[in-house]
Amino acid sequence: MRIYMILLLLFAFPVFSQAEPVPLYLHQVVGVAKNDTLNIRSQPDVRAEIVGALQPDSYIDVLDTSPDGRWAFVSSGSGSGWVSSRFLHIAEGQNPATGAPPLPGLLVCQSSGPAWDATLSASEGLITYEYEGSPWYEGAEGTQRRISPVTHLTNAPGRSYDKYLFTAGQYTGVLTRARCDDEETASRYAWGLDLIINRAEGVRMLSGCCRAVQP
Repeated sequence: MRIYMILLLLFAFPVFSQAEPVPLYLHQVVGVAKNDTLNIRSQPDVRAEIVGALQPDSYIDVLDTSPDGRWAFVSSGSGSGWVSSRFLHIAEGQNPATGAPPLPGLLVCQSSGPAWDATLSASEGLITYEYEGSPWYEGAEGTQRRISPVTHLTNAPGRSYDKYLFTAGQYTGVLTRARCDDEETASRYAWGLDLIINRAEGVRMLSGCCRAVQP
């Protein structure tokens, strides 16, 4: 049963709510003064409501672009919305023209139902994961920290997103570069995380969304 569930996660569409895949690359905020911020707006229009802001030199996931290419739809800790694309530049090492973009160095993951949070740090083929309490690690107190090899899986035929496989304590984790929608909070992200655990009473699965915060 456990093998079946893992194969289902690896080769089927992700469990989280997903629209059609779009080019998703990590960008950096450029050309913004140190004492200023880049506004995130509700619509691709300079007159639209400001719903958040990005700090100079910060990193941000781009999920989509406007038809004219002048605006980019981004996901950040302060919300999702549109920013002027002239203030964004593809982060170092994330340009697909120079090869397959690697796993970002730091991802912040969460789910609203059931509620859980996790931080994934990747470096040299290893992934360090930190998580707070249940349901990631039932019966444990406080923050748990583990290091595990991470495998970059080859894209399945016809799929335009990447998958990464790792073991997280009792869980098998599948991290997917694909647009992920948290329907409860109406937020959009560039990564999805599926977790499965095999217990005596059966297989349990958790799904959430992640945002990259550094290359």
